[in-house]
Amino acid sequence: MSMTRRIQSIISLLLLSFHPITPKSIELIDKSGKLAPNRDLIGLATRTGDESVIIASVGLSHLRKDQFLNSAFGTNFKVDESLVKDHDCPACVDGTPGVILINCNGVTSDNEAKTTALSAEVANVIIVNILRSDLGRNLPENAKTLKSVFSQKLENFSKDMAAAAKVPLIVLVHDCEDDIEQSFVTENANEILKSAWDESLTDYSLSDLFEVTIKPVPHPKYNAKKYAEFGPIVRDLACGNQMRTETSKFAPIIKSAWASTLGKAVPMISDEGREVYFIEGAYTEAVNELEGTLSTWRMASNRGKMIGGYGKRADRMYASLLEEFDRKTIRFAGNPLRSERRRGLVGMMEKEFADAFRRQVAIASSASLKRFKRKMNGLLNAEKLNEENVSSLLRKTIFEFESKATEMVLENISDLSFEAEYEELEGELYDFEEKFGESPAAQ
Repeated sequence: MSMTRRIQSIISLLLLSFHPITPKSIELIDKSGKLAPNRDLIGLATRTGDESVIIASVGLSHLRKDQFLNSAFGTNFKVDESLVKDHDCPACVDGTPGVILINCNGVTSDNEAKTTALSAEVANVIIVNILRSDLGRNLPENAKTLKSVFSQKLENFSKDMAAAAKVPLIVLVHDCEDDIEQSFVTENANEILKSAWDESLTDYSLSDLFEVTIKPVPHPKYNAKKYAEFGPIVRDLACGNQMRTETSKFAPIIKSAWASTLGKAVPMISDEGREVYFIEGAYTEAVNELEGTLSTWRMASNRGKMIGGYGKRADRMYASLLEEFDRKTIRFAGNPLRSERRRGLVGMMEKEFADAFRRQVAIASSASLKRFKRKMNGLLNAEKLNEENVSSLLRKTIFEFESKATEMVLENISDLSFEAEYEELEGELYDFEEKFGESPAAQ
């Protein structure tokens, strides 16, 4: 080997030592229902330590839960925020010191529902993921997820009631507003749990089997700081219970549980129910993005600031949100809910953009009046206060306001006019000009 190649090899090894490769998560169950190789499961479990908390995170894949799990537990799950595309695998597993985390990606197929049941069977702690927009509605996907978990735990509980300890059940409600009330989240999330539990047809209560904790999770885009702080809170909550599993037993436990789960019936979800979820998900995504931008614009308006290029920016957002919603839901064009949510999105954008337009026009009008007063004083100080200069300043001020206001008008919203504001400003300018001319300083 030449000296040059030796040096290159040494450099490559040094780079690898400074940039260690982060272990990737393992595909626990593939789409065909095949379990991961035993050696992979043993290797993953071993790197977490002698004993670990087995955590099952359940819920559909379109909840940003992959991103949250990575943030909270330091895992390396593939992040996929698509609302339409199915996840690559029904369940993945990853591990960090003291934690083995099974990430179940949906219940829209028989295989996915069974992996949820499998996870519930082997887990020391269960995390259920739902969206803020799910509160107050009994979506079939949430019901199916919960029923898969409940039925499995009920079976285990019935076999050995004396030895059964309550399982921590942490419900994470994603994409919550900053000021949302905990009592509101708790009440509505409990209703979702109760509805699914009542269908289990059992004499036991939910509290006989589970220790329920409900937490609102902020939106990662619109409150990144609070979102980052929330991860360790959930980790401490999940890892704080005393139940642990010997990691040497993880692989055989999974193998035995999967063999048992494959032969069980699972609650199915109708095509209509699947459509409802995708439509509601697309609507929620659009509303969240809209609200995030609007909150920034409101802050600017409250400080009396102009939003640069407001008209064009609002028009682009209007078109892009509607286009994205249509793209994600076009295959459900015959569903009445799609039409209803589309109308709701259009109505929301028209109202919010019109309100923002009014605030911006009012700020522009106020700025024009202030600028006119300042320039009138400038003319006076420069001894140039005469009828010709004042008339020129009046025309220029009104023209500049009209130009700015015209640029704010949205093409996508009809009947958006600033005629009233124009007339009001014009009157205020002439009133000030008249009073200014009569003032002792001007005389």
